[in-house]
Amino acid sequence: MPRFIVVILLMAISCCPAGEPAKDFSVPGFVKPAANEHPRLFFRAADLAKLKERAATPEGKRIIARLRYQLDGGSGTTLPAKRNPLPAGDDPGELLSEPVGSVFTLFHSAGYGMLWRLTGDKAAAELASEAAMLVISGQSDRDARFGLKAPAGGEYSGAAVAALALAYDLCHDAWDDATRQRVVDAIESTAKSGNPSFLAAVLWQLAVAGDAIGGKPIRTNDPLSRLSGELARLPPFGFSGRDVDVHDAMRDVLLPLVVHASRVAGGIDLVAGQPRLGQLVDRLIYLAVPGPSGLQLALPYDYLPMYGQHLDRTGLAGGGEFVQAMAMSTPVQRSALRFIYEHFCVPRLGRDHPNSGVRDGEHDYDTVGPYPHRAMLALTCWPFDEPARDPATVLPPIVTAEDANRGIPICIFRGGWNGPDDIVVTIMGGVGLQGRELAEPRKPGLLCRIWACGKRYVMVGTSNGFDRPVGLVYGLKQVAERRWLVSFSKNWGASTSHPPPARLIVDLGGRDGRDAVIITEAVNIIGDLPDADRVTRFDLGGQWRCSSSLTVSVNQEGSAFHVAADNPWGNGKPVVGRIVGDQVSLIRTGNGVARGLVAPHGHVITWEDGAVWRRTSSPLEAPMRLTSEPGQRTLVRQTNNKPRNTLMCILTCSADGRHEEFTCVGGDFPVVAVGERSFSFSPDPNAPSPAPQAEGGTKPSAGSGTKADQPKAAATKLP
Repeated sequence: MPRFIVVILLMAISCCPAGEPAKDFSVPGFVKPAANEHPRLFFRAADLAKLKERAATPEGKRIIARLRYQLDGGSGTTLPAKRNPLPAGDDPGELLSEPVGSVFTLFHSAGYGMLWRLTGDKAAAELASEAAMLVISGQSDRDARFGLKAPAGGEYSGAAVAALALAYDLCHDAWDDATRQRVVDAIESTAKSGNPSFLAAVLWQLAVAGDAIGGKPIRTNDPLSRLSGELARLPPFGFSGRDVDVHDAMRDVLLPLVVHASRVAGGIDLVAGQPRLGQLVDRLIYLAVPGPSGLQLALPYDYLPMYGQHLDRTGLAGGGEFVQAMAMSTPVQRSALRFIYEHFCVPRLGRDHPNSGVRDGEHDYDTVGPYPHRAMLALTCWPFDEPARDPATVLPPIVTAEDANRGIPICIFRGGWNGPDDIVVTIMGGVGLQGRELAEPRKPGLLCRIWACGKRYVMVGTSNGFDRPVGLVYGLKQVAERRWLVSFSKNWGASTSHPPPARLIVDLGGRDGRDAVIITEAVNIIGDLPDADRVTRFDLGGQWRCSSSLTVSVNQEGSAFHVAADNPWGNGKPVVGRIVGDQVSLIRTGNGVARGLVAPHGHVITWEDGAVWRRTSSPLEAPMRLTSEPGQRTLVRQTNNKPRNTLMCILTCSADGRHEEFTCVGGDFPVVAVGERSFSFSPDPNAPSPAPQAEGGTKPSAGSGTKADQPKAAATKLP
């Protein structure tokens, strides 16, 4: 039975409930590549004429110019003289912040292979061969963690396998048998000893299936039978860290390439077969928010702005999110991604990436980083011949991941895609968190977040004065246009529940311009944290808090810094560190090297082992509070559902800073009125609602931010 038929059957078994007919995820009209038919991974030989037509358009010309710039910082006719002197290993080296095109990368061979296919210039194929031989000989990437001989294996050696697979595919007809055989031998040797990512093995299998060199078939193992099982392990929306190949895959080096190549070379639509691949794209669409430090994700964890939220967009792992998402998207998703990129990223590319060679307002099609294969993806996948569409006009304002046995682990609400003032509510419960990007300590109660008008809030469940996790969503019901009732209990709210279940109302406002309102019961809204501006130079000097009770003192001189001896990081001895770009490392006595990343605003360092340092003098470290000043765009007020003795919070979002009065009638299903709008916690939209009344007889003044009988919100600081 052909291998890809096996994969389709396995996907069908994993996706279809018992008794339902198996679905066919094959690409309509697909013709299997013939032996030694190339190119086949990103595009087929029959597609080359159309691809050249795309390259001749104004957009295509800019992409090709960008490809050449990535190759050598100019016309793309030489290999960069600067190479990473470090062998592939744990240390990324000191070249990450060098200008685009000035340093050799693993994917230079693929970039020159693309130029050979588009121009027919044999010199480009020769440069591709020279670049491939450098990778085979052990040359590391500009990020020296990646290379064919990387001891960590996985995506670190898999990236080199993928680069060689692309180069082999593109230059097959230009290279002689000896060159092709060297590539095959190098990858076979790596597969035996280097333990590369199974995704890299899939890409290599697609590249050489059925091929022969000198009449001798290329021997390959068949990793495709694992593909369905691995993709079925994807967590909802990729919320689970990055220590597994397919988690957080928009930052993954390999998965988007495999998805695209499986469609083109294998005739399998993996996205249709595994819906959670589409959720990875939705994650980028629904959570991308522009801010002073650049584009970031409104993640439901890391209560302060952390590095993992700020999209680097230039690294091999951690870059090219949009162009890679284009390779995995439906037409509707592509149109939404294009809108987001053009409105949120393009206007400030030069400011956010000064070493990229791209200016503010200059469309780069997400090729701002140094890796040439992303220009290849842009030319083949970027929808510049399709209109960009505001996501609010083509996508619903809410996406969820549902589990029939465990409620709804993920809910994401979004009021629009207009800019930094967008409103995003993200609720995550019951998802096993792992990986290096989570703040310590990992408090499940902090996995609910509100981003509103440039401010961040978290939602924490309350019970008898103590914080507790909010938990899974068990009830989700749309009760009006752009309004939802959410319950964290299977019981919608009967007073027999002990403690009373947490609930909230999310109202994203009408299309007539009404302001958004979020009302919670037994859930405390705390926060009011703005973002900090991006800095052009990191200075780590000063005091840093690395736990609730421990601080370290840092002195920096140039790229070196020193941590005082009275700290546990060095076992009581001074610790020497180094900063290169946004990469930091500490040489710890007896504990090896610790590595971390500095957030773009310079106030937070996230270490690879999960530890987090926060600058004590940072405005981000101010005590979390409720906004009480008049004129603010967002305002949180509190009251009490007296019959149930539960805290209620009312967050209003106002374009002009004017906030309407609110009143509340308590009970099992309380009713809150904000101005002329009434909000009921009853899951039955037809249930009669009592007219809300002020509880204490004294009404608050409009925009005052206070209520006569409400308790004063104490400043709250999370660990």
